[in-house]
Amino acid sequence: MAKGEWKWYLLPGILGIVGGAIGWFIFRKKNKEFGLGLLYFSIAMTILSIVVGLVVGAMGLAIGNQILTTLTGGTL
Repeated sequence: MAKGEWKWYLLPGILGIVGGAIGWFIFRKKNKEFGLGLLYFSIAMTILSIVVGLVVGAMGLAIGNQILTTLTGGTL
């Protein structure tokens, strides 16, 4: 990776798949491997954010249900 190319990973890191597609479009002729790396990184970050969101949401539902059960004396 050339000096300063790491900054391009901020684009898909912030904009997700759209940023990866923009990065791939910019680098598709100059440095195809780097452009594909940006695209793959954006896909991986999107999948990771979805999984983390689902896990955190499920934990929130479980904790919320526990709190409601405790506050209502075990009857909902």
